[in-house]
Amino acid sequence: DRSLVTAIPPTEQRVGAMLYDDIARNWAQASLLMRDVLTARGIPYVHALQPNQYKTSRTFTPEEARVALNASSPYKPGVEQGYPALLAEAASRGMTAKAGFVDATHIFDREPKPVYVDNCCHYTATGYRLLADAIANAVISLDGPWARTR
Repeated sequence: DRSLVTAIPPTEQRVGAMLYDDIARNWAQASLLMRDVLTARGIPYVHALQPNQYKTSRTFTPEEARVALNASSPYKPGVEQGYPALLAEAASRGMTAKAGFVDATHIFDREPKPVYVDNCCHYTATGYRLLADAIANAVISLDGPWARTR
């Protein structure tokens, strides 16, 4: 009772969908807290869920597929299981474009040039430009002095 040291009680082990649901819940809560803090200070907040080659409907050229896709990538299962949980949590919490959330997972789908430089998640200059454009468009779509005036 009087000890300065306490033991944390054991927690339930999280696996499969439960693990990804918990991760998604924490991710969304953190995003909404950041948005609230910045909005209160008049600063635009945009949260983009970045594209990943393991969650896409992109058609890869054979050359890009050799660089970008790896069936045994340690990142592949996390993306395949995690992105649906993230998107579901974002939807359930009303994280929309109007609220500064950008689902950028499909921005590369129609780009004919290579956008991936490895089988993890890194992009070519074209990929980074497309992602930067999506984020910039989201910022200027928000209310504020930075808003698009056209």
